[in-house]
Amino acid sequence: MSANLTLLDRALILAQHELEAMRNGDVESAESHFHERTELMRQAADTLDEETSEDYRVKLIALQGYNQLIHEEGRELLEQIRSQLVSARSTIRGVKGYARARLLQ
Repeated sequence: MSANLTLLDRALILAQHELEAMRNGDVESAESHFHERTELMRQAADTLDEETSEDYRVKLIALQGYNQLIHEEGRELLEQIRSQLVSARSTIRGVKGYARARLLQ
């Protein structure tokens, strides 16, 4: 197996870990996996050869699928955070209103 395919195999494993980290809400770990995966893909591109181009293409398509899943997971996580912020703002308003009412008594 050529060096670039080994690098892409490692990138696929990192993509799996990145997706799992996103699903667990561990954004810092996902970001770390992302940067490492990006570097592996850059290295693989630098070592591309004609003999493995079809295998390379198949692995890149698999990575593209992971990218889509990670992107969707990121959107869901962002929506959860937005929802939590709206809820927190509402709670804070209620607490402030309650505190004002207690001060007026």
